[in-house]
Amino acid sequence: MQFRHRVSGNFTWTDLDGRKTGVATVDLEDANSALVMLVVGKHTVRRQWFLDPTKAPNLRLVAMNTFDKDLRRFKAALFDTDQSRHFEQAVAGLLFMLGFIPAAPNETDAPDLIVMTPGGRLVLVECTFKTSEIENKIGKLVDRREALKKAIGSSSHLTDPVAVLVCRVPRENIVHASAAKDYEVLLLTGENLEEGLTRTHLRNDPDQLIEQALAALREQAESVVSAGTQSPQP
Repeated sequence: MQFRHRVSGNFTWTDLDGRKTGVATVDLEDANSALVMLVVGKHTVRRQWFLDPTKAPNLRLVAMNTFDKDLRRFKAALFDTDQSRHFEQAVAGLLFMLGFIPAAPNETDAPDLIVMTPGGRLVLVECTFKTSEIENKIGKLVDRREALKKAIGSSSHLTDPVAVLVCRVPRENIVHASAAKDYEVLLLTGENLEEGLTRTHLRNDPDQLIEQALAALREQAESVVSAGTQSPQP
């Protein structure tokens, strides 16, 4: 449902140091978004959309669900398939629904997925459902991350490419999980895939998701270093 509502009379104005500030509270019950227009005289000087992330639909999820009822095939590929390409496609679909921009290179000597955030951060993704491949995948990710970093001439950690290994096995069953941490590779396991699927019903900020994951990785590394430098008790 759409409607227009003029709120000029709702403002409470204050004057501080020669500057007038107006504040108005408007109840938009059950609305998932609102377009606010600032009009001075007969001229519109500003338009701004405000979205309620708890109510606004994820259009990427809507699109996927339109052609795959209840995401049945997607879920089967993400959690059950034994076909590597199908799993990679499902991971790309999940990243798409979370707001990322995924691409699958045609070249075989390349990451399974090259992903970009809306803010321009590049993410290299390797996918596997076999724990026996994890060490090899980590090595490839590190080499390719450094090659890409050199190619783009990154001089700031804020623009460094991010390496991500996706393995749908539960974390407790991955014996090489610490190796990913040692090489600054984000490890996403079965639990993370389940959480990501739940998050598709929300509005997400991919750049924030990456920063939070990297911060958690750095915190884990610092805690290990701190524990290792503590002197043993006599």
